[in-house]
Amino acid sequence: MHLCFNGCPSTLSPVSAHASDNPGQLLTGDARHACEAITCLTSPGTPPKECNTSLHKFYSIHHKYAQDTISARRRFLQQCPASAKQ
Repeated sequence: MHLCFNGCPSTLSPVSAHASDNPGQLLTGDARHACEAITCLTSPGTPPKECNTSLHKFYSIHHKYAQDTISARRRFLQQCPASAKQ
């Protein structure tokens, strides 16, 4: 299962991880940001500058109650097709 090409996370070029999808098709929109955020959050060390947009989108999700924030952030990350794979 691949989320990125070319030395990811530094280039952050997510592709769909489902076999039924067109191989090599780039993701766009929130699905792309979700996949990038997963890659950036799980990479060791300081994330590269290419992570800024996706991580900003992730960390800007705030709700009144902490559990609501956690749930909303989880739903955001679940927009990445690879998150559905077990």
